[in-house]
Amino acid sequence: KLEYIQRESFEWCVSLEKVDLSKTKIKRLEECTFAYCKKLTTLIMPKEGNPTLESEYVFHECDNLKTIITSSGKKMPLDDYILTYLE
Repeated sequence: KLEYIQRESFEWCVSLEKVDLSKTKIKRLEECTFAYCKKLTTLIMPKEGNPTLESEYVFHECDNLKTIITSSGKKMPLDDYILTYLE
């Protein structure tokens, strides 16, 4: 049972555009998990709850990621998600 995504797992995945975690049980995203994913535009969080963030650098330099779809299906601005779920 995967509960977190290890730091830097997707760092520099420059072709990554969408991540759908809705069917996972991820509870935490570690530092720089998606850093420098320049084309990332969509991130859908697990339906069982929104993961916490180990650091504010989880989405570092993800300039095209403006909103996150939360566990309830609502769109949340990236900056608000970071402020809400930072450990």
